[in-house]
Amino acid sequence: MFTFLNRPQNTECVYNLIEQTVDERSRGPPIYRSKYSCMVRNQAYCNKTGCYKTMGVPKACLCPPQNYLKKNSRAPITIKPPAVPRIKLCNPPPCPDPCESQEGNNDCGQETQEESCEQQQPPCGPVCCVPKCRVPRICCNIMKPCVPNRCVGFEIIPRGCKNYIHSNVVKALRMPAKKPALRFVDHPKGHTQTWCDSGYPRKYVYKDEFGCVPAYVENIKEELRQDDLQAKYDMKFKERDIQQQIRPLDPTEHQALICGLKKNWEEKFAEYQSFSLLLDNVGKVKRKQAVEDELKRLEKDIQLLERHDHIFVSETCRSFYLA
Repeated sequence: MFTFLNRPQNTECVYNLIEQTVDERSRGPPIYRSKYSCMVRNQAYCNKTGCYKTMGVPKACLCPPQNYLKKNSRAPITIKPPAVPRIKLCNPPPCPDPCESQEGNNDCGQETQEESCEQQQPPCGPVCCVPKCRVPRICCNIMKPCVPNRCVGFEIIPRGCKNYIHSNVVKALRMPAKKPALRFVDHPKGHTQTWCDSGYPRKYVYKDEFGCVPAYVENIKEELRQDDLQAKYDMKFKERDIQQQIRPLDPTEHQALICGLKKNWEEKFAEYQSFSLLLDNVGKVKRKQAVEDELKRLEKDIQLLERHDHIFVSETCRSFYLA
């Protein structure tokens, strides 16, 4: 099979001579594009970059290079509590008495008009305000005091107002006098030595633990005592378990064990007699020595079994006890 390569037309190739047919059925309908796509794109871009919600204003007036930032050029930033406004409170104007108003009425209404004007005018002037609160301590005709400073009543010196020289002088004057160290003269020429470091004062004798066994020694003794008790307890239970698990050896088993040991001894003795008398290398010497050790062990076990009639065997430890 031949493979058609996508090569440009300006290159010389044999495959360019073949006419390429395009299938019209493989092409689909044109892609739908809305006529409002450009408008929506521009509107979204303006809403995203024009609101300046994330990065701020893109262009800001900058200071010229001649007016660069200098030390202490900005105004100091201080955080102060909000000031309490001074409000002057006064009593409401008194209500006119109806009896007095009737007696003072004249034929001419000029005087009554003047009196009514005087009554309508507040007694404290235009600055005064009439409160609506009924609490007597608020509605009194006095000015409320200012909020005291936070340093008042606590003997606190404000920051930046402390005189360190004066405070150091007062501290030095109030400081108790330093007691001189105890010393003694131990030489005619006036050589002095401190009394506490010389070893003459009996300081250790007056301690509470003087003459007592140290605590760490008592702890070591207690640990040794506990270990000894634990060892005795374990040995006691071990002996009891052994006594419960041992059994006496039957005479038939006793005799069969002796016969088996004697048979093994005869086999080892025959092997021993087969060795040559000339031991000319190290291997022969080692083999002969091993056989001799095995014969001695078998002879010892045979003598031990023949000497004792009552033997107790333990199943767990695989050992026997003689009686």
